[in-house]
Amino acid sequence: MVSISRRAAVVVAVLSLCGGAALAQAPGFVGSYELGDGPGWDDDGGAVPLSCLQACAEVFGGSAANYACSTELETIDNLAWLDGWGDTQYCHPETGVPQPEGFVFGTNADCGEEGCYYSAYIRDHQACFEQTNYCFAVAPASVLEIPTLNLAGLVLMAALLSAFAVPLLRRR
Repeated sequence: MVSISRRAAVVVAVLSLCGGAALAQAPGFVGSYELGDGPGWDDDGGAVPLSCLQACAEVFGGSAANYACSTELETIDNLAWLDGWGDTQYCHPETGVPQPEGFVFGTNADCGEEGCYYSAYIRDHQACFEQTNYCFAVAPASVLEIPTLNLAGLVLMAALLSAFAVPLLRRR
């Protein structure tokens, strides 16, 4: 059960009626992709390795700055599954260790030596094909807005002032 104080409830109510911009900035689930959904490591002379953030932008649109990644749907852990040339250490279902969401290495997946690329969106090792990266939309700092007070917010503000501030002033 969620429990919040009366003051917190009032703040949430005021912000939600004041345009809600402060509340709308929480990351929202956009979608997911499996590691093996990406291009083949040898497609067209070698796929370009991507970080999870770049892959989210590639799959769902926008730019990498608009996303956060996770290896779990329930929480944003800012990690990603990645596959590498001759190396499944960051994606193997039993032993893989996810890496930071922005991690990418190499410029071409057809590079010919172990560990010369790591990508969060590539079809390379079959054991890693079904590892899922989850994409969440986040607002870049330049998009954050200062809430503006609309008519409903003004009415609520007046009611709150009369309910809380006026009785306090009368007690003195």
